[in-house]
Amino acid sequence: MSPRTSRWIGKNWRDRSSGDSAVGELSSERHTVQAPLARYAEEAGWSYLPPAEALRLRRGESSPILWDVLVEQVQKLNPGHVDHNEAKEAGKRLIRVPPTIEGNLQAWEFLKGLKTVFVPTERCAP
Repeated sequence: MSPRTSRWIGKNWRDRSSGDSAVGELSSERHTVQAPLARYAEEAGWSYLPPAEALRLRRGESSPILWDVLVEQVQKLNPGHVDHNEAKEAGKRLIRVPPTIEGNLQAWEFLKGLKTVFVPTERCAP
């Protein structure tokens, strides 16, 4: 082993012999993963959402949902059946899904139409 061997410490490479940082030796996750993925998403028709705008649409850091977008799209996908308040309630139900593999299955079942929700305007007469 040469006297200038390197080791991984935190986010930087450090030279064992001098303690110098050689940050350029490894690319960051942003450069190797996030940026290419963002470019691919934009090429596929997605739009970049700046962090400040995402925070506004999520109504804070604790929500995983872009509320205005969700409500608009739920209403758009269910015209004449889901009003604004029902779309908001669907979002509230979605964020209550547990953050587990079982929760992923529950959300997927609703998205695929395998599970349904009650729509009062579509009550069938006996």
